[in-house]
Amino acid sequence: MYGKNVFGAELGNGWYNCFAKDEWHFETAEWRHCPKLLFEARILFKSGKEIFICSGSDWKTAYGPVLMDGIRNGEIYDANLADTGWSTPEYNSENWIPAVETAGPGGVLNRPLCRRCAYAGFWSRFPAIL
Repeated sequence: MYGKNVFGAELGNGWYNCFAKDEWHFETAEWRHCPKLLFEARILFKSGKEIFICSGSDWKTAYGPVLMDGIRNGEIYDANLADTGWSTPEYNSENWIPAVETAGPGGVLNRPLCRRCAYAGFWSRFPAIL
């Protein structure tokens, strides 16, 4: 995209930090930890120039309107805390704090074995009624 651009992310617990008690004992799993972000964008220009943008301590972070989220517990969202425009290049993030580099979850990060998803058009199970 031409002009100013921005990358933004909202983190949630998902399966990585599942705290609901269940028969699989995910709440005590040794891999369970607070949400983390590992980000890398590869940008290839028409000229052939290639750059990488990676997450690190030069990124910024802030709390958002999601106060609690759990894969089986739902979400508590406080719209009063929503920060309009946080994901735009014009946003002023001077009150945000630097991200903290932390250890990853361990293991080896591999590319997925499945093919990349591609948009194949809109499909509706129900025909339009005119």
